Amino acid sequence: MSFADGLLGYLDWRGFGFAVLVLFVVRPVTAGLALLGSDRHVRGQGEVGLGPRERLVTAFFGVRGIGSVYYLAYAFGAAAFPEQSYLWSVVGATILLSVIVHGVLATPAMRWVEAKRAERATDTV
Repeated sequence: MSFADGLLGYLDWRGFGFAVLVLFVVRPVTAGLALLGSDRHVRGQGEVGLGPRERLVTAFFGVRGIGSVYYLAYAFGAAAFPEQSYLWSVVGATILLSVIVHGVLATPAMRWVEAKRAERATDTV
């Protein structure tokens, strides 16, 4: 009840749209860019880094954690911002949406990555 009546009480369609944009576009693209070059191999030491499928899954799931709550609280403590309740609602909606979407998709995504690894291993033998 605290989500609907409290934290998400100030959320509107723009805030929800922003949460969707962050979850499905901004975070995957920025994480994907950060992972460029992570597929490098080190001579004589075998495969090091992430393959293309692992980078795709890692970029989609992105960095997880409580950072957005920490940074928003820090910003509010350092300066006055209008619409603080609205900003908390947007961050709360983003976190809630992330928990739901990633909670549903984590197991199928990891099964897909493992199946592709197994295929690759049998193809190289």
